[in-house]
Formats: sequence, C-alpha cells, structure tokens
Amino acid sequence: MQFPNQEISEAPIGNLGLVLSSMQETIDAIGQIKLGKSESQIIQLEVTQKTKIVLSGTFKGSLKIDEDEGRSPQ
Repeated sequence: MQFPNQEISEAPIGNLGLVLSSMQETIDAIGQIKLGKSESQIIQLEVTQKTKIVLSGTFKGSLKIDEDEGRSPQ
C-alpha cells in the first residue's frame, strides 16, 4: 500500500478488505474445529458469534484488531 507523505489514520478499505476478510474466515474455521463442529463445511452462526473480530482502532503505521467480546450483531 502506498500512502501520501502525510500523517493519516485511515487506510483504503479496498486494500484491506480481502486481507481482513480472509483473516476472519481463517479464525472462523479454527473456531469451528475447536468447538467440535467440523463435520460441516458451512461455518455455523454459533461459531461466528464466538470468533467475530472487529477493527477497533488505527494508529500511525498500524491498526488494532480485537475479538468482538459479545457485542450485539450489526
């Protein structure tokens, strides 16, 4: 990614979308296995509710990703 030579705390979603989506899918799949639900290739809602991650902040040169901690679905 290339950013202008100015201090910003935003990143183009188009550049991050695929990376973050792939990371969420990987965490969901690991959660499915850990919860013993691996008989199905479809990730169950029960699993995704427990494995949901959120982008909680951006900082100069980085970003912060946290687990959802039981926030209500959006």
